[in-house]
Amino acid sequence: MIGFAALAAITIVASGDALTVPPQAPAGFTTITFQNTASEPHAIRIVEIRDRHTTDDFAAFLKSGGAPPAWVRTVGGVAAVAPNVAEEYSTVLPAGRYVVLDGDRFAPLTMVAGGAAATPVEAADIEVRLHDHGFQFSAPVEGPKPLWHLRNTGTEPHQAVLFRLTDGMTEYAARNWMTNGAHGPAPGDPRGGVLEVPINGEAWFRVDLPPGRYVLLCGELEQEGRHFDLGMVYRFTVE
Repeated sequence: MIGFAALAAITIVASGDALTVPPQAPAGFTTITFQNTASEPHAIRIVEIRDRHTTDDFAAFLKSGGAPPAWVRTVGGVAAVAPNVAEEYSTVLPAGRYVVLDGDRFAPLTMVAGGAAATPVEAADIEVRLHDHGFQFSAPVEGPKPLWHLRNTGTEPHQAVLFRLTDGMTEYAARNWMTNGAHGPAPGDPRGGVLEVPINGEAWFRVDLPPGRYVLLCGELEQEGRHFDLGMVYRFTVE
């Protein structure tokens, strides 16, 4: 587990027929261990429900297929991980009502006030600054399971999505898969990362990195295109 003082820790599991989420946890710094026990890649978004709206309202919004209303705000999440892969992900979740979203299924999560503040007690192996539009690394990426610390210093939300480029897979196949909403068989090995780091936000994560060629991408969409089309791509190799 990522080392933080006074840290809430929860486990979320995506299986083929269920999404298992604890009903509540102490607010503040939280480590989520996300386990994918299904036979296909899964990702989770953590969505805050504001202004006295309910999970029933959220279900109605999903069913409508419309644009996200103002009372819905994505605050983080774990990018797609391959089957039988787990990621540790840490961020700040203030007191409030949330849902954990996995595709078209979701489960409620309430962050209860009174959780203690936390600070890292373990130095990150890699510091990554997310800016408009690129990644700035403090050190090369080395396996097998480094601790990443992400800081968003840009003017818009950013992502840090990892793919292991297996034989015959290209960076562009991963980009196309993300552009198409991660539907269909994954063109390689999704290795997690973070789905959204808010403006001025931070996140930590740790996931196994087997040897191979990797690409780190931001797939956030804006008027000019996906951020990876604007240069937010980082390529590296783990020996």
